[in-house]
Amino acid sequence: MKNQNLALALLCALASLLFGCNTTPDPVLTVSPENLAFSAEGGAQTVQVKANNPWTASASGSGISVNPSSGEGDATVTVTAPIPSQEP
Repeated sequence: MKNQNLALALLCALASLLFGCNTTPDPVLTVSPENLAFSAEGGAQTVQVKANNPWTASASGSGISVNPSSGEGDATVTVTAPIPSQEP
C-alpha cells in the first residue's frame, strides 16, 4: 500500500510539473509614439519599441526607411522621411 501511495504521489508531482506551469509569458508589443507626422522638409524621428518577442517594422510611404527593421526585445527605431524632390 505504501508503494502505491508513493507511486501515486510521484505521478501527481510529475504531472503537475509537466502540465501545471505555463512559463511562456503572453506576447507584449507597444510602441511610443503610435503615430508620426513629418514636415515638408522630411527628417528623422524615433520610436520606442517595448517587446518580449521578435518584431518587424515597415513603412508604407514612398522612400520612408525604418532602422532597424526588425529585432527582439526593446529597441529604439529611427524612421526617416526623405526631403521631397523639387521638380523644375
